[in-house]
Amino acid sequence: MDELQGCERVLNVINFGRRLNREIIKDIEDKYKAKVDEVFVKVNLNLKKTSYIQCVDIISSIPGKILDGHHKIAINPPGLPIAAICLVTELHARIGYFPLLLELYRDKTQDPLFNDFKLRRIIDLERERQVSRSKMFE
Repeated sequence: MDELQGCERVLNVINFGRRLNREIIKDIEDKYKAKVDEVFVKVNLNLKKTSYIQCVDIISSIPGKILDGHHKIAINPPGLPIAAICLVTELHARIGYFPLLLELYRDKTQDPLFNDFKLRRIIDLERERQVSRSKMFE
């Protein structure tokens, strides 16, 4: 990370799930040559109320400078599917494009009982959308 101190490449990770461990952050910084700035956002929905409205409020709690459309954003989605979908939709509405998505997996190879998450890859949802749309017109 020392070589990233003066780095202008910053990846804002909006974390709606578990806090990222140091190994995941180091993996991202090494693979993608960008300093990680993690913003932890608690997601706790009351399923008796409208999920989307609650997600709008959650997105509104994120500092505006991160959502100004000029910053690279990746998300670690929450485990609740309805929340993940609503949060991605609201983010797209606010920033004008789909965020990057952290794909994490539980690694049980070293310790099947006390295991941890690892980074599989970062998915560029906006690129995937463009590829899918281009196939529509072939």
